[in-house]
Amino acid sequence: MDWLIDDWCPLGHRTIVVAPEGGCKTTFSSYLAVCIASGSPFLGQDTMPGPVLIVDEETPKSSLEDQLNRFSQGIGVGDYSQLSITVYHMEGFRFGRKSELNKLLDVVRALQPTLITMDSLIAMIPGGRQGFGETNSETGIAMRDDLNQILNACPNCNILLAAHCGKPLAEWSVEQFDKAEMQTLVRGHGALVGEVCDTGFALKKLNERPLQFAIITKARRAAVEMSSKVV
Repeated sequence: MDWLIDDWCPLGHRTIVVAPEGGCKTTFSSYLAVCIASGSPFLGQDTMPGPVLIVDEETPKSSLEDQLNRFSQGIGVGDYSQLSITVYHMEGFRFGRKSELNKLLDVVRALQPTLITMDSLIAMIPGGRQGFGETNSETGIAMRDDLNQILNACPNCNILLAAHCGKPLAEWSVEQFDKAEMQTLVRGHGALVGEVCDTGFALKKLNERPLQFAIITKARRAAVEMSSKVV
């Protein structure tokens, strides 16, 4: 298997980063973009160098470019324009809209990026249409189909999608996680972000206890149940 980030994110797949609003998702993906475009390690892990396409429908461009420039300067590059980073900013991309998908696909085919970041899910949900909404299953189907088309246009890339979860989640105890239903844990469509949200924040909470954990990540095709006994 070829990896975007060694042992973390495989090429040819979709991945997701989840945090509450203001939880540094854009900062995370900006740093990753600079690492991939420059071939630098990411959080100590080797990366696959290559072009990066940033699709952003949420962040003010000046703020996004400031983050990219700061991370670029951190590796000795004057600004991000000297790296293979293309910013596709506020072009109106929404999942489930064919004309906007085709416009983005033209860019993807031309660039053949190694990494595509999409920020954020909530900003890319089309409004004003029957059957499309943050909690509707039709939205998940439209997203799946569009993301698959993007991967078909660039099969050796990784798509990193940013998604929000509810802020109260960050304050919950492990005991509250144990008692809650998944649907009450997440903001958004459970099939899209549910497992990521509750797993990620549960691991964060576990690490706040006076114990130490070694988390070894491996690509899997399906979720693995984690019983309270194992935890």
